[in-house]
Amino acid sequence: MNHKKNIPVFNHFADVILPLAVPNSYTYGISEFQLNSIKIGHRVVVNLGKAKQYTAIVVSIHQEKPNYEVKQLIDILDDEPIVVDSQLKLWNWMSSYYMCYKGEVMLSAMPNSLKLQSETRVIPTHLEFDMQKLSNQEFKLLEALQNNEVLSLKDAADVVQLSTIYPLVKKLMDLKLVTLYEELHQKYKPKVSAFVVLHENLQNNDEGLKDVFNQLSRAPKQEELLLYYLQSSLKDKEYQPIKRASLLKKANSSAAVLKGLVEKNILLIEQQSSSRIKDFSIGDEVKIPNLSIHQSDANQLINKSFSANKTVLLHGVTGSGKTEIYIHQIQAQLDKGKQVLYLLPEIAITTQIIQRLKSYFGAKVGVYHSKFSSNERVEVWQSLLDNKQHQYDIILGARSAIFLPYKNLGLIVVDEEHEPSYKQFDPAPRYHARDVAFKMSQIHECNLLLGSATPSLEMIQLVKEKKIDHIMLTERFHDVPLPEIQCADLKVAHQKKQMKGIFS
Repeated sequence: MNHKKNIPVFNHFADVILPLAVPNSYTYGISEFQLNSIKIGHRVVVNLGKAKQYTAIVVSIHQEKPNYEVKQLIDILDDEPIVVDSQLKLWNWMSSYYMCYKGEVMLSAMPNSLKLQSETRVIPTHLEFDMQKLSNQEFKLLEALQNNEVLSLKDAADVVQLSTIYPLVKKLMDLKLVTLYEELHQKYKPKVSAFVVLHENLQNNDEGLKDVFNQLSRAPKQEELLLYYLQSSLKDKEYQPIKRASLLKKANSSAAVLKGLVEKNILLIEQQSSSRIKDFSIGDEVKIPNLSIHQSDANQLINKSFSANKTVLLHGVTGSGKTEIYIHQIQAQLDKGKQVLYLLPEIAITTQIIQRLKSYFGAKVGVYHSKFSSNERVEVWQSLLDNKQHQYDIILGARSAIFLPYKNLGLIVVDEEHEPSYKQFDPAPRYHARDVAFKMSQIHECNLLLGSATPSLEMIQLVKEKKIDHIMLTERFHDVPLPEIQCADLKVAHQKKQMKGIFS
């Protein structure tokens, strides 16, 4: 007696990009249940081969049945797509122009936390959390991780007896209870700090706070600390978290007093990741600087070129004030409701430039580069996708910032365009961020402004061919003279013992 395998029948199919160096997209079947949820740009879990599972990106949905047996998509990981149409266009172009596979572009483009696969290993973060808020499966997995310290996703699926573990791990990652093992090998580690927050029952509850103060009439130190917290944390009609150490220091209070308020369910202690970069509140924003006559003339010429849809090379001597012109161009885009990408070489993304931009634009500035952990890069990625929060209008980043999901890009600034660090040599795609910026400006139909004191030969050639406009800044800001250059004979200085370290 012949037993035929029960092969599922699909009417709809999804083509997906896998995070692998393979030449083509792969086609999977979409069940009727999944059809209403799936969109282009979604992350989906798929089987490849007998046992391996990968996170893939949907690039097409259609009804053209392949001439081979297809597997069903295992799961859809996100409520909304995490890759937008402009990114997929850029990936397609990069795979063709730089002669690599789309999966290699995907690997380079997406933070590790968005690329789960069956061999990925997860570890617990050991953050304090109310375990009663977890489901049975979440609790069981977290307990196994705490006992074993590290589990592959495949082993984790066996622990909770699920065919796919991805949604469960994603939930625990969102709660910051687990993280990827690969992140332990990165130089940058997220800084975790204790924050004090008002109990949720007391938010927007004046009567409740009044009752609390009546209860604290015999505990003056607790009353004083709570009052200081309320006065310091109120912003946009809500009480915001404050760092525990900062609160105790500024309120001149003690941990014992705070503990009393926590035990009474008035204040709570939460562990949150905090940035090492100084954050500027709205009150810290300063007025955008006025331009000099030379800068103003150059800025007007840039506007004229942009009106003619021309890319601009701003060629300014050192100290001529190119950054001030960038700032005025950024503000012009913000006034139009547009986003701005400000590219800098990795070595140039210093605390000084970040603080300078944040002093003008405050919380609108997001930073994206390799010194940040995968989870922090994911937060920037997700914030650009969130139409409601719309947290960052300006992204200051190194070359990898070209891969973010911009939806309303108005300007790309490539500062120090001559810098070799814009070129990625390994692994594929071996792209040059400045050159990719040209393609991005076409895809997004946005302005492109290149800046340098010593332009690259490639850009000089484009100027000669009249493909881009060339605007000069020959005067230093306020006519400050260039530093005097003197030649020093280090050989003689060594002989005369006039060296101090590497300096004569």
